[in-house]
Amino acid sequence: MGIRRRNLHGENIEMPEDAYLGDYLVDIAKNIAKEFSQDSLDSIS
Repeated sequence: MGIRRRNLHGENIEMPEDAYLGDYLVDIAKNIAKEFSQDSLDSIS
């Protein structure tokens, strides 16, 4: 989830080979980004 969220903010991080790639995770990451500030999310990533 952290990688998906960071990709939404412009970071180019590749998903690990064994990562779950469910497209719905992008929607969840967008919702998380709406609810929490970038600073608070960076502190837990």
